[in-house]
Amino acid sequence: MVKVNEDGSVMVLSGASEIGQGIETNLAQIAAEELGLPMESVEVVCGDTDAVPFDFGALSSRQTVHAGGAVKMAAKDAREQLLDSAGAMLETDRNILELKDGRVHAESSPESGVSLADLCRFILTTKGGPVLGSGHFRGRGRYTLTPDTGQSADRPASDWKYYATAAEVEVDTETGVVWVTKIVTTQDIGLAINPSTLEGQMQGSMEQGISSTLLEETVFDGGLIINPTFADYRIFTAVEQPEMVSLVVEKPHVEGPYGAKGGGEPPIIAVAPAIAAAIYDAVGVRIMDLPITPEKILRALEEKEGPGRQA
Repeated sequence: MVKVNEDGSVMVLSGASEIGQGIETNLAQIAAEELGLPMESVEVVCGDTDAVPFDFGALSSRQTVHAGGAVKMAAKDAREQLLDSAGAMLETDRNILELKDGRVHAESSPESGVSLADLCRFILTTKGGPVLGSGHFRGRGRYTLTPDTGQSADRPASDWKYYATAAEVEVDTETGVVWVTKIVTTQDIGLAINPSTLEGQMQGSMEQGISSTLLEETVFDGGLIINPTFADYRIFTAVEQPEMVSLVVEKPHVEGPYGAKGGGEPPIIAVAPAIAAAIYDAVGVRIMDLPITPEKILRALEEKEGPGRQA
């Protein structure tokens, strides 16, 4: 839902889950673009279904496409209502009007027209309520739930994600320690709604991928976790961070808002095989289980070259 307030500001009501990925910013950008407003005029409320419409959740890197698509439709619905009322207020053909920079005016005379705030007050006094736009997006995702199980057998997203990762490593054959010196990830994002947050998510995926590939392991003893703290459960830190490169391919998607596709999660998947392949290229051993620890590399080198090998 998109509500245009009496002062010309906008409130977006969405069931999208903000989990740090920046969906609130993306939705504000989409609403602002569609309504010809600065982002400062848009407030996004991502709440629960007591207050906002239903959403299927932050999964499959789908929220910019699905929630964003719904917001774009809702904002377009609100814009059409605004233009209809502006036509009546200005006593002119609404088809020659446009909404831009917080004003409604004829395309040929930007200096004329009416501010969005004045238009909204006109609507309030003539129609007795604010402008409410609604929209929903399903696309080719056809995400339906079976009533008795609450599960879905349908495809949850409307777009497939394409990405690739390359890694450069150094391996100490005496200790088995691996350093990732450079890692590059590229993905087809359709259109980057917010390039800055996208790059942050891609870097986060690379960092998490390196951490789970080389360090992270939960060790059990009879059902008891014996490394329950960060003193024993090692994670990737800024000290180990290599050179990171994020490359974006923009090939607009037919259904996503302004051509956007999902992004964020996918790059993490390719990090482990990229690092494992780089280790194989460096020292000729292929480790097939994670994490790739120095002990596993030394053991593999001994199996390959024999116990009397020279480091």
